[in-house]
Amino acid sequence: RLDGKVAIVVGASRGVGLSLSEEFAGARARVAFCARSGDRIKELETQLTGQAYDAYGIEADISKPDDCRKIIDTAI
Repeated sequence: RLDGKVAIVVGASRGVGLSLSEEFAGARARVAFCARSGDRIKELETQLTGQAYDAYGIEADISKPDDCRKIIDTAI
């Protein structure tokens, strides 16, 4: 269990990033996940928070410093 831990997952709209977001949330970490695809991120956030997980979806492009700051600020 990851109670009290924070996980940041990039590329979370599909594939490995999506699976990692679900696994971290299921292990009770606070998880902030992001991707450039805002619609998919919001769907995942709705799914995870609907299961009472501490999950935050962020539409972001990690090649942009301001977006990276937004991810970190949300995570902590």
